Amino acid sequence: MSKELANSPKARTNALMATLMAREQTFQGLLPEGLRASWFLGEVRVAVARTQKLVDCDIVSVVDALTTCAQLGLSPSGRLGSAYLIPYKTKCTLVIGYRGYVDLAYRSGDVASFHAEVVHEKDTFTHEEGLQPVLKHIRTEEDNPGPLRAVYAVARMKDGGLGHVVMLRREVLAIKARNGGSSGPWVTDEWEMWKKTAIRRLIKLLPLSPTRAKDLFRAESEEHAQEEALDVEFSTPVEAPRGGVAAAKAALKARNAEPVTLEVQKDGTMENSEPSAEERAEVLAAEMEASRAG
Repeated sequence: MSKELANSPKARTNALMATLMAREQTFQGLLPEGLRASWFLGEVRVAVARTQKLVDCDIVSVVDALTTCAQLGLSPSGRLGSAYLIPYKTKCTLVIGYRGYVDLAYRSGDVASFHAEVVHEKDTFTHEEGLQPVLKHIRTEEDNPGPLRAVYAVARMKDGGLGHVVMLRREVLAIKARNGGSSGPWVTDEWEMWKKTAIRRLIKLLPLSPTRAKDLFRAESEEHAQEEALDVEFSTPVEAPRGGVAAAKAALKARNAEPVTLEVQKDGTMENSEPSAEERAEVLAAEMEASRAG
């Protein structure tokens, strides 16, 4: 195979999928019971077809993003609004969608109903906080409802409790700007991302069981770490991001840290049995090159 053909978009896509298909059993072990790796990898293929720049991403970041996605049992294709694989420069990042958060909330077993709605400029919307909160939303019947001006999320717990949160346009746009909202789902599925933003804030206020809602908390933790990492990258020496650069770097370091397993040798010394990030990258790159050559 010539070098030109090996580097063609089709060849690179096939090489990436071959590398991932070789890990089918690994993904099967990560997925929740009832989900099959063949379905998951089919959704990955759809994601790559929808976002061709994924083939330019570092293979380690692709595998890491898909590992988290498989553990959460979400589709990475983006077409269902559950999760998205977003290329950022040469790194693949996982973005959990509105429907993904709703699915994880229901899986916790603590939530009876959970939904979010966007509010347009011409809608009738009343919101009051206090001892007796008021939340009333009547959609306009006009064909052009106007721009988005707010979003809210409401949860009814199985024990009868209620929770809600309202976010105004300026709050959502600030989060969008901080998370590189010039591309990806913030452009293709903006309404869903507004809803997801409100749901993430509501999750922090709900009395969820740490055990039953572990997947929900894991999704929130993953996204928070990525946001802190972006804060570091977009910060300047003049103005540090909120929360401090040191805290953001610590979060980024924790996210990228490799799992370490130590084994006791016969001589009493300890040996790291897990490959380093550099070693993993070399192995995956070699596999990609072999797939292209084949």
